[in-house]
Amino acid sequence: MDFRKWTAALVAGAGLVAATLAAPATAYAQPGGTGAMDPDEWDEFSCIYTELMVLEDDEFYDVVDAYILEATEGDLYERALEALMPAVESCTDTHEWSADEQEIAMTMGIAGTVADALEGELLAAGLSEDELDDMIALVDEMSDDDVYMFLAEDWRRDEEFLERMGDDLVARGAPDDDDGISQAIVLIETYLIGMFQAERWLDVRDS
Repeated sequence: MDFRKWTAALVAGAGLVAATLAAPATAYAQPGGTGAMDPDEWDEFSCIYTELMVLEDDEFYDVVDAYILEATEGDLYERALEALMPAVESCTDTHEWSADEQEIAMTMGIAGTVADALEGELLAAGLSEDELDDMIALVDEMSDDDVYMFLAEDWRRDEEFLERMGDDLVARGAPDDDDGISQAIVLIETYLIGMFQAERWLDVRDS
């Protein structure tokens, strides 16, 4: 399965190569797998995410907007890459990461940053904390086929899937309009990507 096109472009822009995994959809479909991280390992895994959280607002939203708009070239993409690289370089130097560890932490950092932004926007639009939690719980309840749709990006071209997922999220409290549904669906995608990267991180550490 492939990473989001924009994330893969950023990874390449940072001088890395995004991994393409031949594992079946069930390999990373649900959390659990290889075990949990201890607090120190979580801090290391989330290092880039933590540093992105303290970016200035314009830099923060360059990263968020470039992800959502799938910018793979141009000014927005370049600004997002410029905002990311100090965090990538700082965390890599601190933890002496391999190329795989760096790429995984970078992908997680991007997904987490976008998730935080979208959660803030949904809450500002009137979603309650309980409704947000109920939406996110969908991540643990969806089928392996649906998880694979997200991770392989097929959902962006599948109108039936978009309608079904949108209806489910609206039933859980997502705003019943195009923007709100789109934000909610991308939020679910970011959580799945984060879970997938956590599994990959543990696998790399165990290898």
